[in-house]
Amino acid sequence: MKRTLIAIGLDSADPLLLDTWTSQGRLPNISRLREQGAYCPLRGPDLYLSEQAWTLVTTGCEAARTGYWSRWKFDARSYELRDAGAYDYGKFAPFYALGPKYRCAIFDVPQTRICDRVNGLQVLAWGARSARTCSLSNPPGLLDQLVKKHGRHPAFDRDHASYWNPVAVAWLERALRKGVARRASVCLDLLGREQWDLFFTVFGETHSAGHFLWHLSQDHPLHPWKRTVTGDPMLRVFQAVDRAIGEILAARPDADVLLFSPEGMEANSVDLPSTVFLPELLYRFSCGPTAGMADGGCSGAPAPSTGLPKALGWHRQLYALRSDTHPARRRLRRWLPMEVLGWWERASSPGPGPGYPGSFGTLFHQPPMWYSQLWPGMKAFALPSISHGYIRINVRGRERDGIVPPSDYGCFCDELSGHLKALRDARSGVPLVRKIVRTRESPLESGSHLPDADLIVFYHPAPVDVVDSPSFGRIGPVPYARTGGHANRGFAIIKAPGCSPGSDLPQGHVRDLAPTILALLGAPAPKSLDSVPLTSDRAAQSPVMDGGESS
Repeated sequence: MKRTLIAIGLDSADPLLLDTWTSQGRLPNISRLREQGAYCPLRGPDLYLSEQAWTLVTTGCEAARTGYWSRWKFDARSYELRDAGAYDYGKFAPFYALGPKYRCAIFDVPQTRICDRVNGLQVLAWGARSARTCSLSNPPGLLDQLVKKHGRHPAFDRDHASYWNPVAVAWLERALRKGVARRASVCLDLLGREQWDLFFTVFGETHSAGHFLWHLSQDHPLHPWKRTVTGDPMLRVFQAVDRAIGEILAARPDADVLLFSPEGMEANSVDLPSTVFLPELLYRFSCGPTAGMADGGCSGAPAPSTGLPKALGWHRQLYALRSDTHPARRRLRRWLPMEVLGWWERASSPGPGPGYPGSFGTLFHQPPMWYSQLWPGMKAFALPSISHGYIRINVRGRERDGIVPPSDYGCFCDELSGHLKALRDARSGVPLVRKIVRTRESPLESGSHLPDADLIVFYHPAPVDVVDSPSFGRIGPVPYARTGGHANRGFAIIKAPGCSPGSDLPQGHVRDLAPTILALLGAPAPKSLDSVPLTSDRAAQSPVMDGGESS
């Protein structure tokens, strides 16, 4: 009888956290699998880590070759962003597009599309975190059949909670745990239908729990909020996932297994710098000296952070910090939801600064977009981000209303980098920025092998809610957003012939997961892969470079 390979992804499950919990005996099934298989630490791409992680998993190819850096694509002629959704797999197919020789069941893998070259079944966006595609299946009626039998994922497309709302936090934990149980039921159903060559699914619940429950489990400035809950809700979600893994593997005890996570999680040090501090700094740099929002003054100790927004959501509370020329409205902003004041703003302009969040459709929650109507007149501006800071320079001859001459591009990058490196955490005095990567030497260099950002900003790994700039004053304090943020570390556990139980493999790369699965299946690997199996000798392999010059 042929062997089945069960590949299970744990979306953004941090390996350091799992190591702690497995050593404490809290995740017995993952711990047992670790004892039975070979363990390999993983590293992902240095640039656009979170935006392209799952495309890298499914293609084994870097963004410089797929051209997929982010779901949002900037148009230099219109200054607009196009949402491309998931990678279209036009040039590079997913690794499981193996044709008629291999039977594959692909269930709820994020950021993928239906591929006609898959012999078996595919179900998309049943409960995936950030699916980036519509809910559908092949065969077409399969998804409806599964929903009718097992139910929908209760947290699909609403897997978030404001940290200051204990009711919402409790609901999220319950929804994630119920979703895990339903996912296990679906997997057992599909596994029992035939002897698959490959069964591949991903638990997105670990991703959601990490973002919104981190402060209730691990170190964070908002950790005192833990007193509002009983026990460790993030651990409970992971334990539900551990139980589900045990049930799935028990159904096929003779199967080969690959358990992996392409990236990790830590206390969030990227959301506020990338989506609040960076766009506001660039606004002041181009349009100053007046602040657009979060004007914290220029000196003195920052006000204490209560961690309790008074409005109905993070983006509302943040917009409440907008500068306003009307004194009464300026005072009311911090107490009334932005929707209540919206009519007043339309009748009487609040003055220069970011636009009304409700004007930006599905990107209302991305503060960089609030400044987008001003981009044509700015020398540089921040693009939407879910990880590092992305800066686009408004280059003459490249952008429609370009300002910075191409001959000044290098000096301008140096000047801007100097301002960024001067930013300090106003509470500790520690620099905010760790490094800045320049993605192109010439501003007129173009092509899908390059990201939209000219500069990519990396931060020191510590949450910061207020920063000081010697040139542009204080920004903040601002309310924290998601309390867990992505970290560039992952892992793989391989239980298969040739992998010694309890052994350790040298560090691999996320792009190596695709050829690893193909090798375990005995399937041929496309020549297009940028990678080699994790179980092979990788010492001689030259890594694909992720970025350019570092400032």
